[in-house]
Amino acid sequence: MTTALSKLTQTLATKLAMGDGADLISTLKATAFKGDVTDAQMTALLVIANQYGLNPWVKEIYAFPDKQNKGIIPVVGVDGWSRIINDHPQYDGVEFVYADKMVKMPGANVECPEWIECVIYRKDRSRPTRIKEFIDEVYRLPVQGNGQNGPYTINGPWQTHTKRQLRHKGLIQCAR
Repeated sequence: MTTALSKLTQTLATKLAMGDGADLISTLKATAFKGDVTDAQMTALLVIANQYGLNPWVKEIYAFPDKQNKGIIPVVGVDGWSRIINDHPQYDGVEFVYADKMVKMPGANVECPEWIECVIYRKDRSRPTRIKEFIDEVYRLPVQGNGQNGPYTINGPWQTHTKRQLRHKGLIQCAR
Protein backbone atom coordinates (compact mmCIF):
# COMPACT_ATOMS: atom_id res chain seq x y z
CA MET A 1 0.00 0.00 0.00
CA THR A 2 1.35 3.43 -0.95
CA THR A 3 1.98 6.13 1.64
CA ALA A 4 -0.80 8.31 0.15
CA LEU A 5 -3.31 5.46 0.29
CA SER A 6 -2.22 4.61 3.82
CA LYS A 7 -2.85 8.21 4.98
CA LEU A 8 -6.23 8.38 3.23
CA THR A 9 -7.21 5.03 4.73
CA GLN A 10 -6.30 6.18 8.24
CA THR A 11 -8.23 9.46 7.81
CA LEU A 12 -11.40 7.71 6.66
CA ALA A 13 -11.03 4.94 9.26
CA THR A 14 -10.82 7.56 12.00
CA LYS A 15 -13.95 9.34 10.73
CA LEU A 16 -15.83 6.03 10.60
CA ALA A 17 -14.51 4.80 13.98
CA MET A 18 -12.77 1.79 12.38
CA GLY A 19 -9.63 1.84 14.50
CA ASP A 20 -6.37 1.81 12.56
CA GLY A 21 -8.09 1.07 9.25
CA ALA A 22 -6.43 -2.32 8.73
CA ASP A 23 -9.70 -3.86 7.49
CA LEU A 24 -10.94 -0.76 5.68
CA ILE A 25 -9.33 -1.43 2.28
CA SER A 26 -10.32 -5.10 2.10
CA THR A 27 -13.87 -4.27 3.20
CA LEU A 28 -14.16 -1.45 0.65
CA LYS A 29 -12.80 -3.66 -2.13
CA ALA A 30 -15.39 -6.31 -1.25
CA THR A 31 -18.35 -3.94 -0.98
CA ALA A 32 -17.92 -0.59 -2.77
CA PHE A 33 -16.27 -1.89 -5.93
CA LYS A 34 -17.09 -4.43 -8.59
CA GLY A 35 -14.13 -6.53 -9.68
CA ASP A 36 -10.44 -6.11 -8.95
CA VAL A 37 -9.33 -2.78 -7.56
CA THR A 38 -5.86 -1.28 -7.67
CA ASP A 39 -4.37 0.95 -4.98
CA ALA A 40 -4.57 3.88 -7.43
CA GLN A 41 -8.30 3.29 -7.92
CA MET A 42 -8.87 3.03 -4.18
CA THR A 43 -6.91 6.26 -3.68
CA ALA A 44 -9.20 8.08 -6.16
CA LEU A 45 -12.28 7.00 -4.22
CA LEU A 46 -10.82 7.82 -0.81
CA VAL A 47 -9.68 11.30 -1.86
CA ILE A 48 -13.27 12.26 -2.64
CA ALA A 49 -14.74 10.39 0.34
CA ASN A 50 -12.38 12.22 2.70
CA GLN A 51 -12.71 15.61 1.00
CA TYR A 52 -16.49 15.64 1.41
CA GLY A 53 -16.86 13.42 4.49
CA LEU A 54 -18.76 10.72 2.57
CA ASN A 55 -19.41 7.18 3.74
CA PRO A 56 -19.16 4.50 1.03
CA TRP A 57 -21.16 1.94 3.03
CA VAL A 58 -24.35 4.00 3.06
CA LYS A 59 -24.17 4.72 -0.68
CA GLU A 60 -23.01 8.32 -0.27
CA ILE A 61 -20.16 7.49 -2.65
CA TYR A 62 -19.41 4.47 -4.79
CA ALA A 63 -17.28 3.54 -7.76
CA PHE A 64 -17.98 2.33 -11.27
CA PRO A 65 -15.29 0.81 -13.47
CA ASP A 66 -14.11 3.12 -16.26
CA LYS A 67 -13.57 0.58 -19.02
CA GLN A 68 -11.96 3.09 -21.40
CA ASN A 69 -9.22 4.20 -19.03
CA LYS A 70 -9.12 1.04 -16.91
CA GLY A 71 -9.71 3.16 -13.82
CA ILE A 72 -12.76 4.01 -11.78
CA ILE A 73 -15.29 6.78 -11.77
CA PRO A 74 -16.15 7.86 -8.23
CA VAL A 75 -19.86 8.69 -8.10
CA VAL A 76 -21.51 10.73 -5.36
CA GLY A 77 -25.02 9.35 -4.84
CA VAL A 78 -28.09 11.36 -3.86
CA ASP A 79 -27.44 10.55 -0.20
CA GLY A 80 -23.92 11.93 -0.57
CA TRP A 81 -25.19 15.14 -2.14
CA SER A 82 -27.73 15.42 0.66
CA ARG A 83 -24.90 15.03 3.19
CA ILE A 84 -22.78 17.68 1.43
CA ILE A 85 -25.71 20.12 1.28
CA ASN A 86 -26.84 19.59 4.87
CA ASP A 87 -23.32 19.80 6.31
CA HIS A 88 -22.62 23.17 4.65
CA PRO A 89 -22.77 25.93 7.28
CA GLN A 90 -24.48 28.35 4.85
CA TYR A 91 -27.27 25.92 3.90
CA ASP A 92 -30.69 27.44 4.62
CA GLY A 93 -33.21 25.04 3.12
CA VAL A 94 -34.49 23.46 -0.08
CA GLU A 95 -37.82 23.55 -1.90
CA PHE A 96 -39.20 21.68 -4.89
CA VAL A 97 -41.68 23.11 -7.40
CA TYR A 98 -43.48 20.64 -9.68
CA ALA A 99 -44.96 21.16 -13.14
CA ASP A 100 -48.74 20.95 -13.33
CA LYS A 101 -48.55 18.91 -16.52
CA MET A 102 -48.09 15.16 -15.99
CA VAL A 103 -46.51 12.89 -18.61
CA LYS A 104 -45.96 9.16 -18.90
CA MET A 105 -42.59 8.23 -20.34
CA PRO A 106 -42.15 5.14 -22.55
CA GLY A 107 -41.88 2.06 -20.35
CA ALA A 108 -42.79 3.93 -17.15
CA ASN A 109 -45.44 2.46 -14.85
CA VAL A 110 -46.58 5.86 -13.57
CA GLU A 111 -47.02 9.46 -14.66
CA CYS A 112 -44.54 12.11 -13.62
CA PRO A 113 -44.43 15.90 -13.65
CA GLU A 114 -43.03 17.22 -16.92
CA TRP A 115 -40.33 19.03 -14.91
CA ILE A 116 -39.21 19.74 -11.38
CA GLU A 117 -37.51 22.85 -10.07
CA CYS A 118 -35.15 22.58 -7.12
CA VAL A 119 -34.51 25.73 -5.10
CA ILE A 120 -31.63 25.78 -2.60
CA TYR A 121 -31.29 28.66 -0.14
CA ARG A 122 -28.03 29.78 1.42
CA LYS A 123 -27.58 32.26 4.24
CA ASP A 124 -24.75 34.05 2.44
CA ARG A 125 -26.60 34.72 -0.85
CA SER A 126 -29.37 37.19 -1.57
CA ARG A 127 -30.97 34.92 -4.18
CA PRO A 128 -31.49 31.16 -4.15
CA THR A 129 -30.04 28.74 -6.67
CA ARG A 130 -32.81 27.42 -8.97
CA ILE A 131 -32.45 24.51 -11.36
CA LYS A 132 -35.20 23.01 -13.50
CA GLU A 133 -34.85 19.39 -14.67
CA PHE A 134 -37.08 18.02 -17.42
CA ILE A 135 -38.16 14.39 -17.35
CA ASP A 136 -37.59 13.91 -21.09
CA GLU A 137 -33.91 14.84 -20.64
CA VAL A 138 -33.09 12.56 -17.69
CA TYR A 139 -35.44 9.56 -17.98
CA ARG A 140 -33.81 6.17 -18.55
CA LEU A 141 -35.60 3.52 -20.56
CA PRO A 142 -36.00 -0.02 -19.18
CA VAL A 143 -33.14 -2.38 -19.97
CA GLN A 144 -34.02 -4.67 -22.86
CA GLY A 145 -32.18 -7.68 -24.15
CA ASN A 146 -32.44 -11.04 -25.76
CA GLY A 147 -31.62 -14.08 -23.63
CA GLN A 148 -31.87 -17.87 -23.83
CA ASN A 149 -35.63 -17.65 -23.36
CA GLY A 150 -36.14 -14.80 -25.81
CA PRO A 151 -36.54 -11.04 -25.38
CA TYR A 152 -36.74 -9.58 -21.90
CA THR A 153 -37.26 -6.21 -20.20
CA ILE A 154 -35.92 -5.19 -16.80
CA ASN A 155 -37.68 -2.28 -15.13
CA GLY A 156 -35.58 -0.07 -12.88
CA PRO A 157 -36.33 2.83 -10.55
CA TRP A 158 -37.09 5.14 -13.48
CA GLN A 159 -40.10 2.94 -14.34
CA THR A 160 -41.39 2.36 -10.81
CA HIS A 161 -40.40 5.54 -8.93
CA THR A 162 -40.27 8.12 -11.69
CA LYS A 163 -41.16 11.14 -9.54
CA ARG A 164 -38.55 10.28 -6.90
CA GLN A 165 -35.86 9.81 -9.55
CA LEU A 166 -36.70 13.18 -11.10
CA ARG A 167 -36.56 14.83 -7.65
CA HIS A 168 -33.16 13.25 -7.02
CA LYS A 169 -31.83 14.52 -10.37
CA GLY A 170 -33.12 18.01 -9.59
CA LEU A 171 -31.49 18.06 -6.15
CA ILE A 172 -28.15 16.80 -7.45
CA GLN A 173 -28.00 19.32 -10.30
CA CYS A 174 -28.98 22.21 -8.03
CA ALA A 175 -26.37 21.18 -5.44
CA ARG A 176 -23.66 21.00 -8.10
